[in-house]
Amino acid sequence: MLRDYFRQTAAGLGLTAILLMGAAPAALAQSSSSMTVNGVQVTVSGAARQNISATGGGVKVTVDGHVVELSNGRLSVDGNPVNGPGGINDLRIDAPGWSLKVSANGQTVYTVSDVEGLQRGADRGSAQAMTYLGIRYIKGNGVPRDVQRGMQMLEDAAAKGNGLAYRNLAFEYWLGENVPKDRNRAVEYALEAGQLGDASGQYLIGVAYVNGDGAPKSFKRAFFWLKLAAEGGHAEAMNAVGIRYARGEGVAKDPAKSAEWYQKAADKGSIFATSNLAYLYWEGKGVEKDLDRAEELFQIAADAGNKIAKDALAKLRLERDGPATDTNTDTDTNTNTDTDTNTGTGTGTGTGTENNVPEEKIYWLVEGGKQVGPLTLSELKDAMAAGRLTRDTLVWKQGMSAWAKAGDAPDFADLF
Repeated sequence: MLRDYFRQTAAGLGLTAILLMGAAPAALAQSSSSMTVNGVQVTVSGAARQNISATGGGVKVTVDGHVVELSNGRLSVDGNPVNGPGGINDLRIDAPGWSLKVSANGQTVYTVSDVEGLQRGADRGSAQAMTYLGIRYIKGNGVPRDVQRGMQMLEDAAAKGNGLAYRNLAFEYWLGENVPKDRNRAVEYALEAGQLGDASGQYLIGVAYVNGDGAPKSFKRAFFWLKLAAEGGHAEAMNAVGIRYARGEGVAKDPAKSAEWYQKAADKGSIFATSNLAYLYWEGKGVEKDLDRAEELFQIAADAGNKIAKDALAKLRLERDGPATDTNTDTDTNTNTDTDTNTGTGTGTGTGTENNVPEEKIYWLVEGGKQVGPLTLSELKDAMAAGRLTRDTLVWKQGMSAWAKAGDAPDFADLF
């Protein structure tokens, strides 16, 4: 069981996917407002920064760097005249993200797309706009894909001290999907992001120190950065901190603290942590042993597609309940778990031999997260020939104390 647990915790440190965009631009607590100025009803929504003021007989609205002005019945945006209806008495400005829409008397009179807004922001020297536009060019999202241009925008934004730009540069070089992989360079950028308080950058540094990839292997340094990221709300960093406490790597071993961090990570949606916590409940390490709770957590992780959790769930149920007697003569998959006997011979006859002394049905394997069996030796060989049984398949037979990989288990290993 512990071998499966450590295989699971190692997987929990994987960096196979990352949301590069990060959080949306921060908005003020009140992102919309409405008031009447010189007889004009003005409504502004979605803007992070906004200001509405009266002018001589008109109104001036500043929205995230844009200036919308109505003066003597004439409407302009950023100093450029805009055709609109006569007698404007209702002016609405919507500015979600980097886009802009101006409406007069219910009629849309001026728009700026998100990409146009980002480009204008970048032209004005906004590091945030450079970062978001750079990511779009790297991905080809709303603009022609141009990795070189996108990476340069990220470099320019990073030079202005933008932590999100440093983070994205770090993950680009770490993953190597759009640029040549360079783990050392990735860690350099991650350090810059981490020092600016970016939790994802801190997490990447911790992973680098754990694996000795891009940085010298050091559990002590790994724990420092992982805990920093975890305290910043990074779910997989929380899981990784739990792993360190479970193994005593870079910190004194403490199963109770391990369980605490796994729970925090699971509460934030980490499936790895959910499965890891299930193992602790199964073993009674750091928490009171509770097979029902372990089963519940394994089920959550398995339902989310975690294969290790699926296999562990089948193993836990078999360990707790024992192999069920197969009463279905049409299939070799045991679906009856209500029996409290464990003879290992089964009652099915559909797959037995025709002589008077049939082969013993004493073998079990895990397939697709379900326990399959009991099987005869001939059926086991057929499963291997069909590719259903490999060295890594979890197997069990009467007399074994726990499930094991077929390549490591007595009797099974000889088949290979």
